[in-house]
Amino acid sequence: MAHHYRPPYTNASSNPDIHLKPMHATTTTPSLNSSASNDYYNPVSQYPLGDGEVQRLEARDIRLKKEIRILRLVSRIIATILAGVTLAPLVMTLIKFLQTRNTYYTVDGKQRTAWAANTQTWYMYLYLGVAGMSFAVNLLILLSYCCGVKAANATAKATGWWEHILTAAHLLGWVASIIIYRIGKIPKDSHFQDLWGWTCSPAAEKLQSVITDVNFSMYCTLQTTSFYSGIVNVVTTLVSISTYFLMVYRIESKARLNKKTSYRVDDAREPLRG
Repeated sequence: MAHHYRPPYTNASSNPDIHLKPMHATTTTPSLNSSASNDYYNPVSQYPLGDGEVQRLEARDIRLKKEIRILRLVSRIIATILAGVTLAPLVMTLIKFLQTRNTYYTVDGKQRTAWAANTQTWYMYLYLGVAGMSFAVNLLILLSYCCGVKAANATAKATGWWEHILTAAHLLGWVASIIIYRIGKIPKDSHFQDLWGWTCSPAAEKLQSVITDVNFSMYCTLQTTSFYSGIVNVVTTLVSISTYFLMVYRIESKARLNKKTSYRVDDAREPLRG
């Protein structure tokens, strides 16, 4: 007896409506364990979602980075202003000295200049040089900030440890020049020989009625202002050094973050091995 193959569900009444339907693309994000996708690539997460400790370290690192940048910018602005305040009176005094040092006046029947005999100007030049260098360096760094964060970062990267050396040299230079500038004001054998000491001396005050081209009181005030602004500059430099402690703290925090994330990445990739 012949047997014929009878496929299942040949009866229309018992045949359910099962047939292939087209699959539509979905926007469902592939899982972390999926290795490839035609239209979407999702690498292994740097750390598992919800890892509060790693996220907290990363947030603190970003906050520290922002605070350090703000503090360094503010300290640069203050240092530039103070250096300018220190530099301007010195330049004004030196210009006046150079303009009048060979001008003679008749005082009590004798010819003399408006300045002390054998005037020592190297105190002035030293202090002016330090102030001018400080002003120029800080101004250049501020200009690099104005060109954008990339330019500022490039400047910081190019200087590297030189920036720390320059900061130390800047501080020592200010301290040394201020001390020397103040020592220069001390009279030698009851005679003032530097520009600052002379303009503030009683002898210059007595000559003021005859020598009207030089306002000794004004130039005394200018140089005194320059001296004290230099002291303030030293104080602000010491305060700005505190940013380096924040930088060291951030480096340590960054190291802990990198160590933590490296462990998390290894743990996340472990199921893919084998």
